[in-house]
Amino acid sequence: METLIAIAASTYRARLEDSCDAAAMTQSAVLVADGVGTLPHCGEAAHFVVSEGACQLQKRHNIGQLPQLFPTLQTALSQHAAPVCATESLKTSASFATTLLLATNTADALGIAYVGNGAIFHLPGDFTSFGAGMALPWTFANLLRPHCTANISGKAALTRHFDATGDPSAVEPTTLWVRKDNTVGDILVLCTDGIFSSDQVLCGNPGDGTRWQEVPHTLIRLHETLRAAFCSPEPLTQERLQAALQKMLDDLRTQGELDDDATIGLLVTEAAIHYHESQGVKA
Repeated sequence: METLIAIAASTYRARLEDSCDAAAMTQSAVLVADGVGTLPHCGEAAHFVVSEGACQLQKRHNIGQLPQLFPTLQTALSQHAAPVCATESLKTSASFATTLLLATNTADALGIAYVGNGAIFHLPGDFTSFGAGMALPWTFANLLRPHCTANISGKAALTRHFDATGDPSAVEPTTLWVRKDNTVGDILVLCTDGIFSSDQVLCGNPGDGTRWQEVPHTLIRLHETLRAAFCSPEPLTQERLQAALQKMLDDLRTQGELDDDATIGLLVTEAAIHYHESQGVKA
């Protein structure tokens, strides 16, 4: 089963390895995590869950096992964090905190599971045929509903995420199984909230009884980048897609459009690759 996976990341920190975001991939899956705020060892937690999650996914070939993967990772993270928390006298519920988004391509379906916030966009393989002049065409469907509630100040606060407690109820994932489109294929884009999360969308009131929601520049650039990559006569390859996404993030960082760590994971199914090839490009 042919799957294209690509990852791109950007950070405002001195070194990429110091980012509180993390990503990993297997031959058929991609994982993206975002360490929570300024909590101790949040970046370490993000890197741990994507690395351990990728290892576990390579052992689990049944898509129905995705929900059980999350408590397994929570236990592993708790065991990893225990000596650090003891040495530094850290509160386990406020350390090693991270989100986790994952998507995997199986023979019959796309498996999606997540805790936390960010976004998981589902696009058809022919998304370039729709809304060329739109900032964000309707084919960009966000499947992620953030695990958040409004705190006292009205800002979003996470209600589910990994931490050092080992509590499995804190990481009960939202899990989706999407039947694959065998005609034009499917594309999944996973991203941390440095790119987009619906709990952070700005709303406007023009005073005429309607309300407007912002389409942030990061999403507009994401659409433009993917559109250019998929409309290009060049073959679809991991290297080319990864380079395009990385350039987009680097440009956004240079232009001051990113004020947080930002990570993207891309999954392109075999049918989407074949559809691209059928349009006159040998992928």
